[in-house]
Amino acid sequence: KVIDDLQLLVPLLEFLNGARFRDLYKRALRHGADQKMLVEIDADNIEVPPLTHLSNERVCEAFLAIIGLMALFAEAPKNGEMDTYREQVSEAMSKSNREQILLRLLLVPNDNLKLKVMECILRTTVDQIEPEEMGMIIKTISDTRNIGEGRAEEVLALLVQQLGRLVRDQDKTGMEFRRTYAQIAIAEVYEVLCKNAQRNTHGSESEEQQKLDLSVAIVDFLRSCSSIPSLRVHMRNRDINKRFAEVLKLEEELHSAKVRDVALEQTWIGRSLSNLLECLKGKYALDPSKKVMIRVLSRIADVLEGHTDSIRPDQTYTLDQIAEKELRMWKHKRHLLRLHGFMDDDERTDRADQAKLFMSLGGIGVIREALSTLSIRDRARKMENDFSKASSTIIQIEQHGEKLKLKMEAEEQAKRAVVEPEQIPDEEVAGDGLSGRQALMRAIQTYEETNENHGSALFSVRPDVFYKSEE
Repeated sequence: KVIDDLQLLVPLLEFLNGARFRDLYKRALRHGADQKMLVEIDADNIEVPPLTHLSNERVCEAFLAIIGLMALFAEAPKNGEMDTYREQVSEAMSKSNREQILLRLLLVPNDNLKLKVMECILRTTVDQIEPEEMGMIIKTISDTRNIGEGRAEEVLALLVQQLGRLVRDQDKTGMEFRRTYAQIAIAEVYEVLCKNAQRNTHGSESEEQQKLDLSVAIVDFLRSCSSIPSLRVHMRNRDINKRFAEVLKLEEELHSAKVRDVALEQTWIGRSLSNLLECLKGKYALDPSKKVMIRVLSRIADVLEGHTDSIRPDQTYTLDQIAEKELRMWKHKRHLLRLHGFMDDDERTDRADQAKLFMSLGGIGVIREALSTLSIRDRARKMENDFSKASSTIIQIEQHGEKLKLKMEAEEQAKRAVVEPEQIPDEEVAGDGLSGRQALMRAIQTYEETNENHGSALFSVRPDVFYKSEE
């Protein structure tokens, strides 16, 4: 009777930014309003803000109560009289654009309200989601700028879960999503994964868990897309491939070793041996002593051996499960031959292509280098030390060179300060143009043996050396 009196709850939708939203807002303002405000309300001079600027807590509380009641009737019906009423109410509200109205409430800057909206939508059946609402979900994901603000990670995780439900749906709704929206959804969701991976949440257990839940939800969505051959082409492009190794490296560095693995490599993106080999070299090379490296090596082996992704658990393989798989391979000789029969056509063709690519890229050498006795961390430390020593040596050389330069300049200035006597070459003796030797010979030949009376003569008798021999 209550349900009938409420007309299957459909009129409640009008309070959620509908025809009666203004009345709800005015009633909320009356609580705690002064006399001046009451006059403005009675005169209907109140400006109702758009949803993007709605901050009134009482309005949000009313929204939460209405959505909570809607969620009660949104669940899939079971058996019983109550479930019959639930189905009638859910169908009536769906025809009144329930999902579209709820998705618009994601614009309200209130995390609790956003979470309640998504919890309600996840209780509805996928066939009630219209194409326009699919686009609204993707746009909401794309418009989220600060992932770590408030409870944004939780909201995004629920949005991605809804996309996963759509991509897995085998009916008309799922087909429409895969045909029209799946490509852009993959790109936007992968972008969120990259941003989320860069967040350092060490020291905050709750934030680390929220970050992990979002990353896991995204990988689950990508795994669902990987199982659909028509979507695989959208999962190996330049933008996605170039950030694959970075995401795994960030997981190694920023995720706690004891939490659940994100395991992006267990998607179609991670069946590319080119992407996997990038994780073993360069600036994003993984540490061989940590579990992410073990997962990547196991994934390389799985691709080359011909393992299929069609036989897999609902969640990604843990490190223990990977170890058990490796053990089965060594214990059962015909294990691999049986696995080949489960591959689909795309996986079989891709396996052959990846094997050729592995050889052309020198995959064995890359793996050997990555697992060499000198660990990557030691190499990095050694390179840093060598660089530091080289930089110090360069600085010392530059300082020594500057000192030498200053010393040479000082010596040059000192030389310029000393007045040197003018040197006259033999060829430039003043007079009649005779050379110095010729002038000396003439002086010897014309010398007269006379003594100066004043006693200033150099010699009193001509020295023997001044006699010229004609012989």
